[in-house]
Amino acid sequence: MNVPNYTLFFVAPLNLVFNWLFVWGPDAVRLGFIGGALATALSYNLAHSFSKLGTVTSLGLAGTIMLSSEWWAWEACALAASLLGPTTLAAQSVLLSTASTFYQVPASLGIASAVRVGNLLGAGRGWEAKWASRACLFLSVTFAVLNSVILLVFRKNWGYLFNNDAEVVHLVAEIMPYIALFQIADGVAATAGSVLRSLGLHTTGALINLTSYYIIGLPFGIWLTFQPNLHLGLIGLWIGLSVALAYASILEFVLVWRANWVRAVERVRERLGLPAHGQIGEDGKWDANEQVVGDGENEEDDLLGTRV
Repeated sequence: MNVPNYTLFFVAPLNLVFNWLFVWGPDAVRLGFIGGALATALSYNLAHSFSKLGTVTSLGLAGTIMLSSEWWAWEACALAASLLGPTTLAAQSVLLSTASTFYQVPASLGIASAVRVGNLLGAGRGWEAKWASRACLFLSVTFAVLNSVILLVFRKNWGYLFNNDAEVVHLVAEIMPYIALFQIADGVAATAGSVLRSLGLHTTGALINLTSYYIIGLPFGIWLTFQPNLHLGLIGLWIGLSVALAYASILEFVLVWRANWVRAVERVRERLGLPAHGQIGEDGKWDANEQVVGDGENEEDDLLGTRV
């Protein structure tokens, strides 16, 4: 049973209910023969609304996993830090607040890149979408380097912005270089992940985040933290997070850089019900019905195929 049949299966009974309600129903809603036309119009609109429900649900669930898996990993680190004592937990709170604050810059760039790239793809301007994504990646790296410099320069006194305890300030200063180090990876991951979502590669992004945090980063960081022979303590958790972010950022960067932008435009236009097959012309705009790229059997494989 395909999507139209599923839609008909749910909407047809509603059409009967609407017809009864608006033609013979209670006085408050009874419209007579006009009600039949209204019921039919409502049914057609509902059928159209549900026609892409499967796609929207699939993208929404994958996007939720992609974003929440990263968030949960950071919360898990906070729970792990609580086992190391009050001083370590206080330092972790300072470090986490710092990382979250500096993350707002690449996160904002990521939102802007998703909107810009998504709009360009919908307009059939794949060439411009390609270079917009690369410009956003360049900006994210630029701001990440600036963030790293700020954190390194002020690391010894940074803790005093939050706490007057000398032990906490010293521990914050000791771990701050690791936070400065992963700023670039964090910036690239935020922007590249957003571009992946604008490409419709939510599932790929979710798998990358799940793998980077829950298979690589968190287990490695927790092992380093609680390994008695290493004596790393809280540093181990941040090393694990740095490894996770480096892994995710490299994969997402490569996927965005090598994305098939012709196929990306086709997939977007298919979802919008516009002429899908074509190619990017010399002016950077979409020329429909001139070239077919990809077999359409596996959407994400097509998008990650030959570069354009």
